[in-house]
Amino acid sequence: MVLGLLFLLPAGSDLAVPVVIILLLVEVIVTGLGALAPRVLIGHVVRSRKDEEQHGLQRTLDSLLPRISDMSEEEYGRMKRLQELHDTLRHSPESLLRPGAVLRTGGAPLLSVCESR
Repeated sequence: MVLGLLFLLPAGSDLAVPVVIILLLVEVIVTGLGALAPRVLIGHVVRSRKDEEQHGLQRTLDSLLPRISDMSEEEYGRMKRLQELHDTLRHSPESLLRPGAVLRTGGAPLLSVCESR
């Protein structure tokens, strides 16, 4: 589409190449931001929610720990499950952006330009 501008501008125009390059760069930037911005925002929400959950679990575990010797088996089992949940949360991935996804997203507009030739 952007390359079609070359045919609309007069032959030998000094503006043709810079205009097409600028429009291609704008297309790459807009496509990249459109694809990456939602992932970054969702990643931020996931990280903040994960931190909140971890802090809540840690407070609960901290309150149960001093009573560990006085706990019934049921209470001890509950504490172990909370501890396992805390460990699972701690080791869970926070990022939605994989390097391959970033490269594919950034390269997609360039591939579309190459295919249109």
